[in-house]
Amino acid sequence: MKKTIAILLLLVTFSLIGCNSSHYTIEKYDWKLVTVASSELNGDIVACSKTVLDEYAPLGVTKTVGLELFATHGWYTIKNLEDNSKFRGTYKVLNSQPIAEICEIIIGENSGYATSTFKEYRDNRGTKKKCQHLFLLLMVIF
Repeated sequence: MKKTIAILLLLVTFSLIGCNSSHYTIEKYDWKLVTVASSELNGDIVACSKTVLDEYAPLGVTKTVGLELFATHGWYTIKNLEDNSKFRGTYKVLNSQPIAEICEIIIGENSGYATSTFKEYRDNRGTKKKCQHLFLLLMVIF
């Protein structure tokens, strides 16, 4: 009997509310989910937060997800805003630079990486702004 292992890579993007921070760390922020992309669909966005659904709806995205992430002292918690369930895991900072921080994350049997850095954009007035993002790359084995 052959045992088949399926691996799914998920890229989850979180963003800060009230950007323009100059401290690029995973810790001590309330991160809000923005998008979820799947390796099964060639990296296509498969879900997003309700706040950006209008932006992704033309791409065929219909599923919304409400998640928050908070990390401190090597532990992080992801809270599902729909049913208030929580998932806890651990992280370890692998590399910290002035413009980014890279961490290894573990949740249950699954692991991945988190990168905290910034994205530059222009608001509707044309003013250049920075917004801190947290990218989680999770490898889910089932």
